[in-house]
Amino acid sequence: MIDKAIYDFISGLKEELNTPEKFIPNVALNAKYITCATHPCQFSHPYANQDKNSKITPIVFFGSASADGYIRSGNIKSKRNIDMYGSAGYATIMKFLATPMSNGKTVLDNIREDTPEGKELLSSSGNSATELREQILQVFKPCKDTHVTSSKIKQVYFTLGNGQYHILSLLTPSALVYELKNRISAIRDDAKDKKELIRKGEGATTGSFREIYNLTTLKYGGTQPQNISQLNTENGGITKLLFSAPPTLEDHKIRLPRRDFFSECLNKRTFKWEFSRLLKLITLPKDSPIPLEKQRKFRDRIFEEIILSISERMFIVRAALINIPSTLKISQQIWLSKDETLRAQNNSWESEIQNDMARWIIENLKREHSVVLGDAEMVEIKNIIDSYRDLWK
Repeated sequence: MIDKAIYDFISGLKEELNTPEKFIPNVALNAKYITCATHPCQFSHPYANQDKNSKITPIVFFGSASADGYIRSGNIKSKRNIDMYGSAGYATIMKFLATPMSNGKTVLDNIREDTPEGKELLSSSGNSATELREQILQVFKPCKDTHVTSSKIKQVYFTLGNGQYHILSLLTPSALVYELKNRISAIRDDAKDKKELIRKGEGATTGSFREIYNLTTLKYGGTQPQNISQLNTENGGITKLLFSAPPTLEDHKIRLPRRDFFSECLNKRTFKWEFSRLLKLITLPKDSPIPLEKQRKFRDRIFEEIILSISERMFIVRAALINIPSTLKISQQIWLSKDETLRAQNNSWESEIQNDMARWIIENLKREHSVVLGDAEMVEIKNIIDSYRDLWK
């Protein structure tokens, strides 16, 4: 019986191709116009492979696994370790070959590995499975004795000595590019979900989360991602790059507290945006068209940003402190200590830190914006700070 995912795919095609008997022979007939590669040349230049007289040699390299700690071919096991490219007119065939079957492998992998599922699929067309497989595997172009590159791809001349050299063409492993994107997305989605639980006051059960900053978005192919490769089409041409830059020779001295963390370690300019938005919210007229519920959500979001920034600075200071100054308040000594057991055995410090944090926020509003808040606002701010206790503990 034909795989359900494949049946749904084929039955959704136009009438002249919507059965295995019609579509699979069509795939075999046109497979020669599609190329498989692990390092598609179009990622280096979108027009690199458009010389009809001299096509670039497709590179298929899987590599061997090694516990060397590098993200490279052979070390990453992804569901899609090979990519395809060809004319946009064959996009449906490439999408079909990339469709996962019930055993977790793509159609192409099942045909290439000659699995029972692959044989059953080819046989469903009513034609010789062996002949169809041989035709479809033309997507893997045979390597010639001489490798062909393109002047459109950046070249590195690697000297061998005695006037000899290698030309190295820089190609992109597309499967690794999008595997990295998927991992980054998974980390960021997990962080987003857990932050939302913390915002709702359910932070005690969320556990820790990671965050990745300074990402760069890169788009391959512009408005025509399908002209680059099949994997690129599936991802809309958009991927993410991790921050990579040489170290800067800046003075990174961390100001450590002697008497009070809040007055000595927090730079008010860091909170300029948050306090200006908070001021606008506080000074809204009573007849404002903005619903009260929406105002409160926006207010809580601002406080979350303030508390996150304070927490970030606290962790930096905590890591930098070798000896806790005895001139600090006892509550701040416990808060800034690296000894988690000390914080767990003492409970009174938390309410004092909440008071200090709320007082610092209120005093800054008063000093910078001439806004005076009363006891009721103090209690409300402390309650909000308490709801984010998992961030600053």
